Amino acid sequence: MNSLLGIALAAARFGVAHRGAQAARRLPSLLIAYVIVLFFLASALIWFESALWYYLIPLVRPAAAAAIVGAVLVVVALAILVAVKLSKPRRRLPPPAPPIRPEQAVREVERFVRHHKGTLFTLAAVAGLVLSASMRSKR
Repeated sequence: MNSLLGIALAAARFGVAHRGAQAARRLPSLLIAYVIVLFFLASALIWFESALWYYLIPLVRPAAAAAIVGAVLVVVALAILVAVKLSKPRRRLPPPAPPIRPEQAVREVERFVRHHKGTLFTLAAVAGLVLSASMRSKR
């Protein structure tokens, strides 16, 4: 069991991370949620623009109303950009893992094979039997 742990630690140093797999599994649902939120925000912005347009037309000329609505949309977009920029926490990258030497990885694999030699031979024999049976059935 200790050799399995050593191989797992060696693999972790090569960049196999559990959190990365969890994030990859969550990515499609987050993407769908972001698309839905973006759709709702865009439709709300369109309704707001229409309401502002109808409010401003009797007060000012149509060209001035269009300019005011455009300016309001630019201000809202800039405010959103500033809010997003300020809300992102600055992430500090973790220090890089010390590089694993190939000799160390080979030693871990050799130790694993040495401790589980019987199991590996049994699995190889079973795989050979299954493969030969499937090859005979195809003939």
